[in-house]
Amino acid sequence: TVAGIYVTEGQTVAAGDVLVRIEPRLADASLAAAVTESALAWASLARVEAELEGRPLQLPPTTPATVSARVSAQYTANLTAFEALRDRAQRALDEAASRRSIAEARIVELEQSLIRFRDEEQSLGELAAKGYVSRHMLLAKERERIAAEQGLVAARHERVAATASID
Repeated sequence: TVAGIYVTEGQTVAAGDVLVRIEPRLADASLAAAVTESALAWASLARVEAELEGRPLQLPPTTPATVSARVSAQYTANLTAFEALRDRAQRALDEAASRRSIAEARIVELEQSLIRFRDEEQSLGELAAKGYVSRHMLLAKERERIAAEQGLVAARHERVAATASID
């Protein structure tokens, strides 16, 4: 905004004469806004670099307090969110490792049981052929073996799924 004009049209002027006086408040406000915007941009860059490098945020001491507070709050919020996400991912990994261990133990147990079930089924088959045991006993043992085989397949699938979650 022009505060005053001190020359007229056609007037002769000399070097150093005041021709116009400008109201400084608007220019000062624009300058202050530009300085704040620039400080915010530099502080935001420092925040992003600190987040990417995993180090504490350090702003220059010349950073305006309002900018420093705003950028520090964003850094803290981002760090908190990252830590929560990391913790959730770690819990998921731990759970998958636990499921895999349980599946592996179940596989060992069922593989051992299947050896015994097959031997018992074979023995019962021989006894049933000779008429010493009923066909019903043989079929019951066969169902037991089949259930163990299905459990073994399911445990192997669970181990694969848990391993995929870990990898």
